[in-house]
Amino acid sequence: MDSEKLPYARQSDSGPRFDGAVLLTLISAGLFLYVGFMLGLAPATGAPFVYKWSVIGFVWMARIVGVGLLVMAALTTARVPAVAVLDLFVSALAAVGCIVVGVIWLAYSDMDGFIVLLFGLLNGSGAQRALIAWRHERAMRQPQD
Repeated sequence: MDSEKLPYARQSDSGPRFDGAVLLTLISAGLFLYVGFMLGLAPATGAPFVYKWSVIGFVWMARIVGVGLLVMAALTTARVPAVAVLDLFVSALAAVGCIVVGVIWLAYSDMDGFIVLLFGLLNGSGAQRALIAWRHERAMRQPQD
């Protein structure tokens, strides 16, 4: 695997790094923070129990993921080692949360569930990329025989 294609691989210089991966992380953070803090999602009065709590859970998940992505972007820019673990956790949380909420919303005939499922699939791809980067980082730290 080419280390230049992995966002967390160590580079020869030690200065701060701001590249396309960090920019995409900041865009994703902005979207999640907008949904979590600005969009104003709230369950309708009289909504079924599961649907009501899926909306509340989605808002809180978006807040946590948005803040996590901001932290991850800062750590990546500062070249902090082992940021791939945080990326894996945040991406997996976003993927699972969005997929579960999307299915619940679609089950209650809320068509916004389609876009939430799309977010889940995109974050699942990000989680897969983070898992590959984490494995690569872990292999690089192991002593060579």
